[in-house]
Order: sequence, then C-alpha cells, then structure tokens
Amino acid sequence: MLAAMTIDRERLVSRALSRVAAAIVPVILVCGPAAHAAVSACKAKLDTKTGAVEVSASDVTGAPSWGPSADSTPFAFFDVGACQDGDTLKDCTLAEPTSNAARTAPAGCAVYVGDESGDPPCVAYIKKGCAVLAGGADGPIVITQERALIGGVTVGDAPGFPVTISQPGSYRLATDLDVRGEPSPENVTAIDITSDDVAVDLNGFAILGPRLTGTVTGTGDGVQGNGKYRLVVRNGRISGMGDAGVDIFGSSYQGPQIVDIVAGRNGGTGIHAGSGALVAGCTAVNNGSGGIGIDIGLVRDSVAQHNGSNGITASWATISNCATYNNGGDGIRVTNSTVTGCTSRGNHGDGIDGSGVGPNLITGNTAAGNLSDELRMHATDGYSNNVLGSAGISGGVAIGDNLCAGVVCP
Repeated sequence: MLAAMTIDRERLVSRALSRVAAAIVPVILVCGPAAHAAVSACKAKLDTKTGAVEVSASDVTGAPSWGPSADSTPFAFFDVGACQDGDTLKDCTLAEPTSNAARTAPAGCAVYVGDESGDPPCVAYIKKGCAVLAGGADGPIVITQERALIGGVTVGDAPGFPVTISQPGSYRLATDLDVRGEPSPENVTAIDITSDDVAVDLNGFAILGPRLTGTVTGTGDGVQGNGKYRLVVRNGRISGMGDAGVDIFGSSYQGPQIVDIVAGRNGGTGIHAGSGALVAGCTAVNNGSGGIGIDIGLVRDSVAQHNGSNGITASWATISNCATYNNGGDGIRVTNSTVTGCTSRGNHGDGIDGSGVGPNLITGNTAAGNLSDELRMHATDGYSNNVLGSAGISGGVAIGDNLCAGVVCP
C-alpha cells in the first residue's frame, strides 16, 4: 500500500515539474540573445616617438569611425585593417602616422569613436601633450592647416577646404592656411562662416592662395561670411586668393568688424564688408579689383594702394584718417558719406569722388597728383579745409576755404 502511494506521489511531482518546464520555455525564447554593447573603454594618447594620436576601444560593431563631437564621427581610421581585431581597436591612428595630420587632435583634445551599431559614440580624451590644441569652453577653438585637412572643426566641416565654421564662438589660427595644394585653388575658399556670432583671430598668421605667384582669378575667398551677423575677422594676412580677401556682405544690420587685416594680391576686392561694418587698421594692396568696400559703416586708419579699381568705395559711411595711393580708379569714391582727414595721391581717377549721389561732406583732406580731379563732387556736397593739387575741383559747394596748388581755391 505504501509503495503504491509513493509511486503515485512521484508521478504527481513529475507531472508538475513538466508543466513548470513547459511554462518556462516560452519565456526563454522571448528573451533571445543579449544585445551588443555600445563602443566602450575608449582611450586616446600621443605616441611618444611620432606624436601621432592613437585610439583604442572595445565592443566595436563593424567598421569604426571617429570625429570631433558626439554628433559627428564621419572619419575612418588610417590603419583600421591592422589595428582592428574583431570588436577591439588597438592604437588606431587618425591619419598616416608620420604626417602632421596624425598629430593634430580635434579641438578640445577629445576623439569620439563610433561604429555601425548606431549607438552613441564613446569619447576618449588625450590627457597628456595636447593642451596647445584645446578649445571650446576653455578658450578659442584652434584651427591649423592639418586640422583643416582632417576636417571636423565644427559640425558639418568636411576634410579639406573650406574650413566650415557652423557654430557661434571664437576661433584662432595656430598655423598659416594654404589652399595652393587644392585642385583649382583659385576657386577654393579657406574659411566659410555659416553661423552668426563668430570671431576669427588669424593670430598673426596668413591665409595663402595661388595669386601669390600668378595672375589667376576665381571664386575663392580668404574668409567668407555673406549674410551672417556680428562677425569679427582680425589680426593677420590674406593674400593671393582667387576672389576677395575678406567677403562679409549681403544683409542689413550685419555689423561685421574687420580689424588689423592686410589683404594683398587677391583677385577681387581686398576687403568687402556689409551693413554696419567697421574696418579699422587695415591695409589693402595690389588687389585685382578694389581695395576696401563697405556699405553703411566706418573705415578708419586704413591704407589702400595699387589696387586695380578704387582704393576705398563706400556708401552711407564715414571715412577717416585713411590713405589711398596709386589705385587704378578713384582714391576714394563715396555716396551719402563723410570723408575727413584722408590723403589721396597719384590715383588714376579722382582723388576723392562724391559725384554719384549726395550729399557728402568732404573736409580736411589732402588730394594731389591724381589723374582726373582732386575733388569731384555732387551738386549737394559740401567741402572745406582741403589741401589740393593742381588737378582742380569739380562740383560741390565750398563751405569754407580750400587750398589749390598753393593758393586759396576760387
């Protein structure tokens, strides 16, 4: 009797366990295999012998990529075929290890590593030997020739030129930028600003184009920011570009500032600035078209010499303490403007021309040796206290004495 009861109990337990097992099976099937982890364990360092940036990481799915920010990892590692082993990266370089590009880290000394999983990238900071190129919240973002060739200065900045600045902030050159190695360099712009509120400090360096050693012209500018607001470009040289040295034009109330820039031997205008502009302490020399051109603003303490067209062209502006020499057109041509304290000599047109649209106020200037009139003015212009050569005066209304070739002008 006891034996029979034991057998029945074992059968009941066996059936219960079978039912539990049957219930568990679907749960196991639903869970399936574990998801692949995002890129992890990112590390970056500088090789002690070559100075190249080297990156390591784990849990990489497919082909890895790198970039300068969490939302921009578009670049392939140079030696990925040799430095990737399955899902692991070991000392991958950004470019050919002995090149300058390999030694140039993204701004902020941060390398973001992504893969084909679509997961957020992993960030690796270079902790030693990279302070010179740090930027962003701690200071201006640094731009070098090598950084330009790698790309990624801001979001959307592709390798090579132009360097696209798509985010507000301060940017500073740490080397010259040279577009002469690009295909059709006369049509290549060095820096293209696509955001408002950007300041670019050339930091004493130069932007160099192909006209330095030739006469080719094209569409490439040194710094271009047409239609953008509150831009600043200062402290450097822009030479030999296919078109303008600085071109910031196209909208009302732009308010650009171009300060302490030397623009020379560019194919178009040396400096072209839009509404509300300040151009101060600048030199425009031997440009294919005009020297300096602005619409509504102030040009002061600047020089325009040996340019193909007018030295300074301005409307609704004040031109003060400037010098224009030997330009292919007028020394200074203005509409609805004030010209004061300037010198204009040896230009192939008029010394100072306000004849287009007045009224203009032209006072306290020196104009001599110009091939046309020393002063050519609109009927509504007023002039006084000017010291002039023998080429004479045309138009305008004298509102004070002027000196013509050593005697008071009639």
